[in-house]
Amino acid sequence: MAEMEREDLARYCLLECVKANYIGKPEDDIQLKVAQALFNEFGQRGGLGIFVDFTSRYYHSNYDIAKNTMDSLNKQKGKDKLTIDYLVKLARPFDEDDKLSTLITNEDDYAEKKAVFEKIHFQASDTFYQIYNKSLRQFNKAQFTVKYEHLTFGRDNEGFLAKWFKDQDKRIYESIDFLPPPLEVPEYIFNTWDIAETEDPEDLTDADVSTDIIHRFFKKLTNCGDLGYEYLMNLVAHLIKYPATKPEVGVFFTSAQGSGKDTFYKLLTLLLTETFISIDAEPDNVFGKYNIDTRVNKLVIILQEADNLRAYSGKIKDLITCKTAKLANKGTKQITVNDYTRLFVFSNNDNILKIEPEDRRWVIFNCFNFLVDKDPTFFNELHDALDNDQVIRKFKEELINLDIEKDFNFQINRPKTDKFNDLKTLNAPSIIKWAYKLSNDIDFIEEKDKEISFKSRDLCDSYNDWCKMNFENSKEVNSQSFGIQLKRYFYINNVWRGFERKHTMSGSIFIVHKDALDSLITDIYGYSEII
Repeated sequence: MAEMEREDLARYCLLECVKANYIGKPEDDIQLKVAQALFNEFGQRGGLGIFVDFTSRYYHSNYDIAKNTMDSLNKQKGKDKLTIDYLVKLARPFDEDDKLSTLITNEDDYAEKKAVFEKIHFQASDTFYQIYNKSLRQFNKAQFTVKYEHLTFGRDNEGFLAKWFKDQDKRIYESIDFLPPPLEVPEYIFNTWDIAETEDPEDLTDADVSTDIIHRFFKKLTNCGDLGYEYLMNLVAHLIKYPATKPEVGVFFTSAQGSGKDTFYKLLTLLLTETFISIDAEPDNVFGKYNIDTRVNKLVIILQEADNLRAYSGKIKDLITCKTAKLANKGTKQITVNDYTRLFVFSNNDNILKIEPEDRRWVIFNCFNFLVDKDPTFFNELHDALDNDQVIRKFKEELINLDIEKDFNFQINRPKTDKFNDLKTLNAPSIIKWAYKLSNDIDFIEEKDKEISFKSRDLCDSYNDWCKMNFENSKEVNSQSFGIQLKRYFYINNVWRGFERKHTMSGSIFIVHKDALDSLITDIYGYSEII
């Protein structure tokens, strides 16, 4: 805009539009602000003529009053500087000739760029976020500045970000959180659920298509009869119907290659959208310190082909049952959000998890082996079905119509498969394996009708000898350590189970109750050496 154009614009705004329209309105010091804008734009001399014309015509002023006002001013700098944009703002409501409608002021330009910027950027507390590819990127202020310091606005290419940081009306929240429906979302929370494009249940189909191949697929995945198939159907239905309620179980699919584990992941993305699912082969990306990319906004986390998860047992248990999760990116503060993730593990190996004797979290399926019992057309039919949007919609409708309650107890109703029992046996603590052997050895002790008792020291020696023979422990335990281990598994609710401890004049003895010991080891701890 040339100098004469700017002067003509100022005259048009003040003498043709603003005129006396603000007299009696709650606009503080409008004459002084107009004088300041003219002074900033044209200087004392250049702005005086316009100001005299404006004030003498509409505010009963004169040259001397106008000049005294202009003489009292100093040129403004910084964010509070009034410019010709201020005059345009005053004039626009009274622009009867519509000459200002296409004029872009600095403020207009900032407002337009701000609207575009804030579609995918916002601040929560002292952290900054970008919505990118239906996920969330996190930055501290320095990182955010480096990324966007090139952005400018207005005629003088002012720094956009510097103004946006100070903008009292920018898009800002107190925090972010993950709040699936039907949870309420406070206005001060950014709900990461909204990043995804979810499907309206009314968009489901009544098309005459068959979903039989998907049901057959679920039976192949679980491979343990109707109980396993129905459990997996209920689990996926619960995920879709009640995303804000965790089932508090983890599902482990183990199999030879080519059994459809990756296809199950594809099916979940079609049912939920890919936004809510994280699949990763590196456990540190899920359980490590910088985990926001794999954990934020997720309903499902899949650990794929993880070789050995034993080192992460504590964190895995926490993920399966936790109510909240701590998330962070490099250089940013840790945040806490609600957690509704379901954990699935895919692996061609089976003994990668630590299954404890009292385990209540794991469901383990040994998938159908297609390498042995070939079915050459099965996956062709399945992938054709998954590529058919009507089939997916029909299957989702079937899941939604399943009679599964929100508070269904997935832990109590777990199918305890042969593979689960096998892994439980493989992971049994040495003290339970030894007790199993001790109980079996009692069968060969003569005079079985008599009470079988052992000195505490003798039991400890028996345990150490068994460990050496079976390569269970590299180091012997003393009587105290042995007693603590024995108590850990056989002293329950303040009562000895299978063992009965008595104090005698010669020291502590343990009486073995074989039937009770057998029941505890096999029925409760699920340990058996019988194949």
